[in-house]
Parts: sequence; C-alpha cells; structure tokens
Amino acid sequence: MVELKMHKVLFISAFHPGARGSIGAGEAICGDNLKKHVNNGSQVDVIVISPATQYENPEIKALCHSYEVINVSKKDYLKGILFNAKYKS
Repeated sequence: MVELKMHKVLFISAFHPGARGSIGAGEAICGDNLKKHVNNGSQVDVIVISPATQYENPEIKALCHSYEVINVSKKDYLKGILFNAKYKS
C-alpha cells in the first residue's frame, strides 16, 4: 500500500505592469502546474497581487484551497510600469 502525504503549496504572484485579462493565465500560476500539484494530493493556496485591470480566473480558483487577490492602487501600478521601463525588465 502506498501512503500519500499531503503537501501544502503556496503560489504568490505579482502582476506584470500593463497586464490585463485573467489572473493565472501567465507563467506565475499556470493552470497546468496547479493541476499537477492538486492531482498529487497537495493543498494549493494562492495569493495574487494585481491591478484592477485583471480579474479572477474561476477555473484556477476552483482548484485552490484558498485564493486571495490583493488589488494594488493605480499609483503602485504606474510605479511598476515606470520601474520596469527604467530598468528594462
């Protein structure tokens, strides 16, 4: 008999300046990666830091034990864009 141990996985994702659309479509919390952890019996929790131009992804959220979105202000959003422009990141 194989004993399965549950692991806890925490994904923390920050937005890319200029990002729009569904959260979780990008590389930080990609759906396939989450599904792999869930299928292996892991408890997955997600914290997303995003601007108002992005919205929750119900498919990704349904896989998670918890899913929290922290919205950033327009000021912080613009600071992120300027930081990336300055440092070409």
